[in-house]
Amino acid sequence: MEKTKDPGEQCQIYVHLADLCDGEESSLPYWEKALKRALIINNENVVELALDYLIFNNYWYGHEEEAERFIKIAEDNLSKDRAALFFAYMRAYQTMLKLEKEDINEILHSSLEKLRAQKNKLTKEEQIEWEFLTALSIDCGAVANGAYQEVAEAIPYVERAIRMLSAYPLEPRYPFELLCYRKLANLYMAQDDYAKAAATIEKIMDIHKQEKEGQKAAFGFDRIYYNDDSFYYEEYARLLYLPDLSPEQLENYFSEFMRLHQRLQYKDRIYWEAVAGYYQYKGKFKTALLYNDSVIAYVHKNSRLTDWVSPYLTRSDLYKLSGDYKNALLWREKCDSIREQLHSEEIRQSMNEIRSRFSLDKLIVEKLESEGNTKMALLLGIIVVSLCVIAWGIHQRLMVRRLKMVQNKLLKSNEEVTKQSRRAEESEKMKTAFIDSMCHEIRTPLNIINGFTELYFSEGVNDEMRAEFQKQIQENTRMLTGLLDTMLELSKLVSSNDTLPSEATDVYGICMQQIEVLKSRSMKPEVECIFQGTPCPGEFYSNASYFSRVISNLLDNAIKFTEKGTVILNCSPNMEKRCMEISVTDTGIGISPDKQEWVFERFTKVDAFVPGTGLGLYLCRVIINKLGGKIKIDSTYKDGCRIIIELPCQSPNH
Repeated sequence: MEKTKDPGEQCQIYVHLADLCDGEESSLPYWEKALKRALIINNENVVELALDYLIFNNYWYGHEEEAERFIKIAEDNLSKDRAALFFAYMRAYQTMLKLEKEDINEILHSSLEKLRAQKNKLTKEEQIEWEFLTALSIDCGAVANGAYQEVAEAIPYVERAIRMLSAYPLEPRYPFELLCYRKLANLYMAQDDYAKAAATIEKIMDIHKQEKEGQKAAFGFDRIYYNDDSFYYEEYARLLYLPDLSPEQLENYFSEFMRLHQRLQYKDRIYWEAVAGYYQYKGKFKTALLYNDSVIAYVHKNSRLTDWVSPYLTRSDLYKLSGDYKNALLWREKCDSIREQLHSEEIRQSMNEIRSRFSLDKLIVEKLESEGNTKMALLLGIIVVSLCVIAWGIHQRLMVRRLKMVQNKLLKSNEEVTKQSRRAEESEKMKTAFIDSMCHEIRTPLNIINGFTELYFSEGVNDEMRAEFQKQIQENTRMLTGLLDTMLELSKLVSSNDTLPSEATDVYGICMQQIEVLKSRSMKPEVECIFQGTPCPGEFYSNASYFSRVISNLLDNAIKFTEKGTVILNCSPNMEKRCMEISVTDTGIGISPDKQEWVFERFTKVDAFVPGTGLGLYLCRVIINKLGGKIKIDSTYKDGCRIIIELPCQSPNH
């Protein structure tokens, strides 16, 4: 670099140095130096190339202030026509980057609203951006809601964007055109139109080849160190997703993909999904599942909930193809659960917006009412003063007294209105939580019953599998019945303020009976169910039916969240406290200290993916309170969860 002072030669050298860094963060200083020299020699193609790398890589690595600085340089130095298309592409690509880190609905809504505000005044470049972002919005919405048939509606928007881009020269349109064609290939694959998807991917490679061949003419020099292995790596991965490849095509594409992988040594989602797809087409489903494990681990760590849907569906399909219908249905249910969570979140956001607008309108009304009240009070004051001047002092006292009475009534009325409003809001929140939870919990067993019923009557299912399906149908029917019974029981208990009737009760015997029931029902051989305790020395009065219900609920919870170890039920009298102490101890996942009181509230669940209404512990606390006792979680126990009940000795007439 010291041997030449020519800005053009220096620009060329810095581009070579940046290319040698192969897209890493260390390339950014060289691209900035190349940009400065390109501005001196007015090489707009190199200026745009350097700005492309600098803006988006700084965004990618989290250097937002640096990215904004280079955006300002682009605004000041690119010609009007080049800048318009460059910024349209930049905004579209920046939106795609944000989708991986921020809220999808908020990002797309914000991007489209900016363009919608000037819908009738859009430039040609902004119209291209509008078409692309509209397609992106339709695609994301369809994936989040599971309405994959709606993906087809996004295709015409991308096709229009590509047609509009074709009017521009290759160099300025290349980045945006590449972005559009890649989205179009994904949309075709989502619609199972694999012939068009393959043709689109071939078109992508062709455009890239043309752009690379024209670089010398565009930049004034050859990019001899430019490595496009990562470009072809992604495109061959896309080709491997196509299911209707001939055996020769499959092997050729996979061979080329693995050759590029050996050179790049990437361990990313693209690699795991491509290899999983290859083994799926080869019929090696167990191997495909192993690579799918890596995909799921990656999205759990790096992606938001929406991105979990695709690998979950792939896993369900792999189990189905391998004949493991039980696991196929399980992963399909997990996928449906994610969609329901996303849909519920959208509903909550909409409700919050409505509430915010309502609150704003309410404040305006209250302000107007306040102004009206002020004017009225002023008028009454003038009247009172006039009457005091004209009439006797007695009239003045009477008016003051009446005003105070009216004021007290108004204050009481306002207090009552406030109380009623708060009760209505709490009732609305409880109703919303109840509907969300019940819809999910009722739908899950119904989906399982429907799914296994359909499989039961499928051809090619043997008697052993039908017996298993019948068992699953019966279990989920019992689960649904139990859910409804729980709701009826809870309604009955909550609506009554009375304590529960008591009678002589063998608490020790009920505990022993419930542990035996648990042993007979448990399907976990690695979990040992143990009963410990001492019988009550005298008669103990309680409610046998409701006490049995509490112990059954606690034991069911313990076995549900324990995969290995023990579930211990202990029942012993405490002479000092004059009560019976019952505890259920497990070696399961436990409950964090900050949630040990929260889990006793309605519709709360420690694990959203484990079936249940979130009412079990709430019902237990209601029953124990009505029996005059206490129930809590032992915060000192760290090897799982321990729930302790204290039931006081009661009189026969309690």
